[in-house]
Amino acid sequence: MPPIIETDYLTLRQFVPEDADTYYTQILSDPEVMKTLSTRQPVPYEMLPSIMERRLTYWEKHGFGLFAVTIKENGILIGHCGLLKMEDIDEIEVGYALGKAYWGFGLATEAAKAALRFGFEELQLNRIVAVAFQDNAASLRVMEKIGLKFEKNTFVYNADMPLYALHRKDYRPDESFYRLHK
Repeated sequence: MPPIIETDYLTLRQFVPEDADTYYTQILSDPEVMKTLSTRQPVPYEMLPSIMERRLTYWEKHGFGLFAVTIKENGILIGHCGLLKMEDIDEIEVGYALGKAYWGFGLATEAAKAALRFGFEELQLNRIVAVAFQDNAASLRVMEKIGLKFEKNTFVYNADMPLYALHRKDYRPDESFYRLHK
């Protein structure tokens, strides 16, 4: 069972089947959100059941995965954040996506910091990376804010992308609130 992480404003928890429609509306069907992700286009609604199933089974297979990101105060699902094995290269990536209404408030940074902390402290990963499309300035800023450093350009997800990385030996958690419930 995936843990639950609390931050100042967010709760990162396992996806549940009841999240499907909200997740579809917030992330998967929104062209502006999806252009920042690897598929670069909205997902047909018919694919939603298999996507939700993957969100649930990924944790069982790997011991980590994407968390559902919710507002701690009211439980509203606003997106996802977590760790994934990259398909094209042998790396573990921190990935995040929030619904448009939640952009620009520092919430992606808050969620990504929590995912990094989980990866380094709980999973004892030695290295975590992140990539973003060249035109996604907001995501590149999140990567810098969470302490990742530009390393190189690499070809992943059918595009040339900047790859940012952080090694556990260089990781320093900040003083922001973080509580892990196992």
